[in-house]
Amino acid sequence: MGGTNTNGKPTPPPPTLEARATLMTISMMTVMAGAIVAPALPQIETAFAAFPDSDLLAKLVLAIPALAIALFAPLSGVLVDRFGRRRLMLIGLGLYTLAGTTGMYLSDPYPILAGRLGLGVAIALMMTTNTTLISDYFAGAERTRFLGLQASFMGLGGVLFLPLGGQLATLNWHAPFAVYVAALPLLYAAWLYLPEPPRITTDHTPGRITDEPLPIPWPTVLMLYFVGLTAMVAFYLGPVQVPFHMKSLYGAEPTKSSFAIAAITLAGVVTSLFYGRIAKRIAAPWILVILYALVGCGHLIVGTAQIEFMTWLGLIISGFGSGLMIPTLSTWMMRISPNRFRGRLTGGMMSAIFVGQFLSPILVRPLVNTGGTSRAFEVIGFVMLALCVIFFVGAMRVRQTRRL
Repeated sequence: MGGTNTNGKPTPPPPTLEARATLMTISMMTVMAGAIVAPALPQIETAFAAFPDSDLLAKLVLAIPALAIALFAPLSGVLVDRFGRRRLMLIGLGLYTLAGTTGMYLSDPYPILAGRLGLGVAIALMMTTNTTLISDYFAGAERTRFLGLQASFMGLGGVLFLPLGGQLATLNWHAPFAVYVAALPLLYAAWLYLPEPPRITTDHTPGRITDEPLPIPWPTVLMLYFVGLTAMVAFYLGPVQVPFHMKSLYGAEPTKSSFAIAAITLAGVVTSLFYGRIAKRIAAPWILVILYALVGCGHLIVGTAQIEFMTWLGLIISGFGSGLMIPTLSTWMMRISPNRFRGRLTGGMMSAIFVGQFLSPILVRPLVNTGGTSRAFEVIGFVMLALCVIFFVGAMRVRQTRRL
């Protein structure tokens, strides 16, 4: 049972082990939108051969969920704030199963694409609600540590589900879609173990009692959205371009390319696992500087590498930087968000991240067409380092202001 805080407001009960496990597993499920069906795309394209633009339809199976998340996440945040966290989580998990499994029993591309659109809406609800619940259930250093664990589980989910999708795709192209049924036991677990936090309509700072709601710090919020968008544009360069890059330079087979992509993700998992310790020693503005520095240097190494070892090294360095993105943005956003706007600000952050994912191949395509994948990694690396310098100057100003 919960109690009351020093201002007489109700506090949520401490999260049970079951609640923590449920939140973590939901985090893993949100990355399945693309990873689980990606290995089956060539077979899906063949199955759609009777329809015009079958290659485009197959690629949309992978792309539409990300676009739907980007478009719907802001609205999902508004809904979460208005109608409650638990209710929207249950709706999201139910829709996840209904929409995600359409490819399991349908063969017409257009109903499947409609299902993929619904899947994106479900994931937007799940991601926004999951992060908001973590912020409601935890506080301080424990919140920071748990958000780092959440990011690591999301990365681990990508590592696990990509090979699983490949194995299922060897049966037939419908089989990977069956994995979305896994949301049903999670729906039951969420119903049992995730209580609705107390509704708080005013915000309070420690040691001060007030009934006035705190304003939204829009400059910081927009800065965090910018970081999410730009960091995801750079990160998604890996999964999209690495197979082409390694094949053109080293004649790498798809299996080796998939291991290279997994190495990026695993490096991010390691960083996220230790994020709680990192955040204790390094202030958030400086973590963003490190993020851009690692991603920028890693991409530059990949773009200029002449031997395969250096390419792997660059990818791993970039992965270490990318692993800082989600926990830093989530922790910072939760710290500055007024309680009654927490869901919608989180939704906006998720939208910015998935807009970056959707835009990445579009923005990079001219670079690839003019100079190949090496040019793309080089240019994006230089852009990340330029942003590193800008955020370094900003972090120095923040430190000087605090001294004054």
